[in-house]
Amino acid sequence: MVAFFIFALIWTIIATVRVLGNGIGGIDAPYYIYFFEHCNSSVYTDWMMHAGDDRLFKWINQGIRHITADYHVYFFCIYGFMAYVYLIFAKEFTPAKTSIVPYVLCFYLFLRSFNTIRSCLAIAFLMIACLMMLKDKWIKAYIIAICSMLVHKASIPFALVI
Repeated sequence: MVAFFIFALIWTIIATVRVLGNGIGGIDAPYYIYFFEHCNSSVYTDWMMHAGDDRLFKWINQGIRHITADYHVYFFCIYGFMAYVYLIFAKEFTPAKTSIVPYVLCFYLFLRSFNTIRSCLAIAFLMIACLMMLKDKWIKAYIIAICSMLVHKASIPFALVI
């Protein structure tokens, strides 16, 4: 498990310190940084209103923003959470002494999150809900599925399946 933790930590660091610019490092990443920097403001741009409608995503941003103004810490928290959930999910559904391929495939989703932080964060919440269902913790599963809908409305159809 230590090797998987190191694997997740390396990917989290890459996601945190990657170069961002015109078309580099994720097209939406600068918008997420802008949202993070201004999430406590009462003045919203169109994009901020769009992201701010997803209440839990806004609250997560505001919570981290109260701790720090550095978007690198924000990225580290968000990507660290996603990496951890993806690894735990893959570990739960991968038989012992098998290939690492499922773990590597999880990070395809992680790499996609460079452009789609909200969607991939919502997917991470859905993965936790699935793990709760596997352990017969139905109420927690429902609550976490609702959380996924509050992170991104696009997860509503998937959360309804749960």
